[in-house]
Amino acid sequence: MLNFTENSRQDGLLAHSTTASVRLAFTQNPVTRLAITGIQGPAGAAGADGDVVGPASSTDNAVARWDGALGGTLQNSGVIVDDSNNITGISSIAATTIELGHASDTTLARSSAGVMSVEGVVVARFADHLGNFAATTSAQLAGVISDETGSGALVFATSPTLVTPALGTPASGTLTNCTGLPVSTGISGFASGIAAWLADPTSAKLATAVTDETGSGALVFATSPTLVTPILGTPTSGTLTNCTGLPVSSGISGLAANVAAFLATPSSANLASALTDETGSGAAVFGTSPTFTTSLANLGYFDISEISVPSNPSANIARFYSKDNGSGTTKLYFRDSAGTETEMGAGGGFTAATQAEQETGTAIDVGTTPGRQHYHASASKAWLRFNAAATVAASYNITSVTDSGAGDWTVNIATDFSSGNYCGVISGGTNTSGIMDYLIDAASAAGTFNIGGFREDDGLDVTATARADPSVDEIHACFFGDQA
Repeated sequence: MLNFTENSRQDGLLAHSTTASVRLAFTQNPVTRLAITGIQGPAGAAGADGDVVGPASSTDNAVARWDGALGGTLQNSGVIVDDSNNITGISSIAATTIELGHASDTTLARSSAGVMSVEGVVVARFADHLGNFAATTSAQLAGVISDETGSGALVFATSPTLVTPALGTPASGTLTNCTGLPVSTGISGFASGIAAWLADPTSAKLATAVTDETGSGALVFATSPTLVTPILGTPTSGTLTNCTGLPVSSGISGLAANVAAFLATPSSANLASALTDETGSGAAVFGTSPTFTTSLANLGYFDISEISVPSNPSANIARFYSKDNGSGTTKLYFRDSAGTETEMGAGGGFTAATQAEQETGTAIDVGTTPGRQHYHASASKAWLRFNAAATVAASYNITSVTDSGAGDWTVNIATDFSSGNYCGVISGGTNTSGIMDYLIDAASAAGTFNIGGFREDDGLDVTATARADPSVDEIHACFFGDQA
């Protein structure tokens, strides 16, 4: 132990070999200033040895705190313990529970994030609903609310029984199951007389309520009423299936002249008077085998108007008709029950050969027509004359010629052959630098034919490099074969 007197200074080492406390004794009381330096921990103790140093100034009643982790420096704080043991300046307390008084008094605890309990009971927050509070009676709730209407218990039932409620003017409501609504006073908006008719629905009271009725008396609801002398006016629709007595002469509008007379007396004369486009005169003919007073042979002539192809007649009957022959000329034909059509001519009859007959070339009882002669095997199916620039000067059944370069042309046929097995004959003009040869340049297709023009510079060599256009600028081609 070191003894100090007033204003005395003791320098030196105070050592103690144990961890027991060290006592300092002062003869002057109170001690106004004490500086202890060079304090060393016991041998083997954790941490470094050093002085305990405080700040140059501090807040009165402030709780001192260690500054850093070395245990040698104190620092000021904002937590104040006044002389009455009141604590101020605490921003937050990190504690699981806080005891107010002692352990047997009030305990504040953290239940979960943002939730606190007092003595184990969760404290309701401002944002919580009423379910967090204890059960509340209607009377207790009425004591809290300041603007309620009515008194008594709250109503939460889906089908409550209200004795004499005053509903005021509800914004909406469904009165499906309501009863007892007085017609005379319970419904607003009725026109004059409607409430009286609803209470006593007679025809007279309905007539009083209706403002645009026609006629008077009792209402008619029967499905088949008997009306004595009604004036129907102009109905928008109606079915007169069972009506009788309609006068033809005056009861039907829109009839043409003399039609009413024919309907009243349907004679041939009255029908002729009603018709406006008839031919001839006399009685109408409806018999299947009528007798004409003048035969067709004595008519001198008769006219047959053009028609499209008619249907086939029955067996053993020939049907005569006239039609356009396809060239703008009206011709007379007859057709048998098999559908064979024969054009009538000066010799008594003429049958045009079909495409198949032309291609076969063996029939001797049919004639060749301009529209089918080309189908014969001996006839050219297509021909043309063109120049090196693929300009066609004259042709038959040719669409165009494609120029693919010097000495290279493709002929495009309009109506194709049935296949590529047909014959093409080619000739053309010469070239000033040599003889021109015209060859089939590629396999023929049903609708195209390739022609190659080659110049024999030495009279012998014909190669692709010798392609040339003719100087006498024309090429001829003609094609034979079976056409599609």
